[in-house]
Amino acid sequence: MDKAIMDLKQDFHAHLRTSQGGASTSTRSSLAILTQEELRELEHAWIALVVWKRNHTHEFAR
Repeated sequence: MDKAIMDLKQDFHAHLRTSQGGASTSTRSSLAILTQEELRELEHAWIALVVWKRNHTHEFAR
């Protein structure tokens, strides 16, 4: 797997851990009810968004 994608996966999970630490009870309980499949889908969507934003930002910088 591409190192950049692996780094983004690690960033995603770090972001989740950070968000849960200071999050309200409702946010923590919302994440707790997600299945592993739903978490994977959320991870894929987050990675796609980050990649899209990076590519989109580079287009405007030209």
